[in-house]
Amino acid sequence: MHAKLILEDGTSYEGESFGATADTIGEVVFNTSLTGYQEIATDPSYRFQIVVMTYPHIGNYGVENVVEQSEAPQVAGFVVRDAIDEPSNAHAQMSLGDYFTRTGITPAASVAQRDGAVGKGVPASSGKASASANRMRNMAVMIPAAIIR
Repeated sequence: MHAKLILEDGTSYEGESFGATADTIGEVVFNTSLTGYQEIATDPSYRFQIVVMTYPHIGNYGVENVVEQSEAPQVAGFVVRDAIDEPSNAHAQMSLGDYFTRTGITPAASVAQRDGAVGKGVPASSGKASASANRMRNMAVMIPAAIIR
């Protein structure tokens, strides 16, 4: 399903949703870690933030409940370049996409990551992304960032 990350200045980045399909709002931040994506998603310090992972392949080893930093994801959204559908770890309980679907987090994949894409934003993943772009752009001005569907 189509997804968009719309920043407060109107700049938008297109991609594909790989989890829940709900509008979300948060501050767009970056993380340069090569591993630990589940720990990042469940870390309370990322509460209400849309995390953009700069490492290109996220989801390689899947999700295990034992590594969670809190009982549920804390992020408002999660943006990656390449989301891996099938984890390679024998201990994985599910894929990252399945985890985000079960927990209601809106992620976006195949998003072209560019320098300077920081600030308030709206991630979207529904077929209504173009129709709601203006509404979400207005929301992004009032609130730190958002993902629309």
